[in-house]
Amino acid sequence: ASLLRYLGDGHTAFARGNECVDSAVVHYLLGGSPPRDGAACAPASGTLGIRVSPAPTGLEIQEVAPSSPLAGRIQIGHVITKRNGKSTTGDTVLQSVAGERVELTIQAGTETFIVTTKSQRRPWHHPAD
Repeated sequence: ASLLRYLGDGHTAFARGNECVDSAVVHYLLGGSPPRDGAACAPASGTLGIRVSPAPTGLEIQEVAPSSPLAGRIQIGHVITKRNGKSTTGDTVLQSVAGERVELTIQAGTETFIVTTKSQRRPWHHPAD
């Protein structure tokens, strides 16, 4: 027997918007292919499409992917000082659920401004892969 673990909250994950779970169940029901041993699905994680490094006042932008929802709005060298009103620490600024609204306070030299965006869905892999 195969088991597909869901690494999120709740008892039922099928037909609740998680592509990984839905695909695995449909694949099994229609094609008879069970998930591989040890397969697990997590809630769709999000990405802001940026790379940062620690700075004295927050997290300095090192890279902004062209596909980032922040492209053209922030630049390399800007510093994220807050996420959703809270001071930034470590990489927690980058952790999100796909579609989550994120408000970042940005310091650019002597100027401070706020950008609001939604995180994008990270690419996922089928549990049978």
